[in-house]
Amino acid sequence: MDLTGTQLEKMYMVVMAVHSEGRYIGCALRSVLGQTLKPHKVVVVLDRCTDRTGEITEGLPVKIIKKREKKWIFSYAENLGLTEGW
Repeated sequence: MDLTGTQLEKMYMVVMAVHSEGRYIGCALRSVLGQTLKPHKVVVVLDRCTDRTGEITEGLPVKIIKKREKKWIFSYAENLGLTEGW
């Protein structure tokens, strides 16, 4: 993809680090994906979810990364999404 000028300036990626957010994740992702200026990529980092969060995200055009570490470190999950998501 050859991007220059204003095209490149308008590119952005959304990273969402979540832990058992099945109640809200569908609405949040539909909102992100429904924006006038669409994100270049949407990455969801699932941190050992125990509800239906993973199932809900699988039906949407997002990249899913599963974090398996036992300790919840929010910044680690965000960094994982940035490095593996791009």
